[in-house]
Amino acid sequence: MNNDDIILHLKDELAHVCLDQGLVNVDDFDRIVSHVKNTGDSIYDLMQKDGLVSESKVLNALEKKYGIQVAINVKPMKPYLKNFPYAFCIKSGLVPIGDDGISLNIGVCAPSSLNSLKNLNLLTGRKVSAKFISISLLAQMLSKSNEKIVPDTETKSDNKGNANQLNEISPSPDVKIPQMQGKEKALIARVMNP
Repeated sequence: MNNDDIILHLKDELAHVCLDQGLVNVDDFDRIVSHVKNTGDSIYDLMQKDGLVSESKVLNALEKKYGIQVAINVKPMKPYLKNFPYAFCIKSGLVPIGDDGISLNIGVCAPSSLNSLKNLNLLTGRKVSAKFISISLLAQMLSKSNEKIVPDTETKSDNKGNANQLNEISPSPDVKIPQMQGKEKALIARVMNP
């Protein structure tokens, strides 16, 4: 799954959040769904273009429903975290946005990403706290992540023909990531391939 697919999936989820939270009514939602086929845009993008929702309204609705603060003035973290599961974060729609030495602050834009926080806590062994960020900010951070945050991964096949992204990691020059061993590799494999 590439970054565009992840963003499209999250936008689809946010469109349904807008409907569930009463930000759009069923008639407007159905009208927009019928236009999606003609435009190629996501439901969420068309809701914004039609002026039915704004990112701030969506973020406020998410904050109210889940009791998680909205992050303001967010920038992606520099790639200094060692043994950090960047590929897992990208796949889950999570972006590290801060590290106060005690806990990692993670930016999320959709409720489904909240489910991955517990796994991230297990993978890093650190306390993890979430803050909602806009989908456009997440998309911007993910587009930069290939260059600045996330190491490139190569997929290799094991002797059974199964693809395995955990064996070979080719980090960018300023990121040093050691190879995972035994239990770490098995835990990440279970989390990424349920």
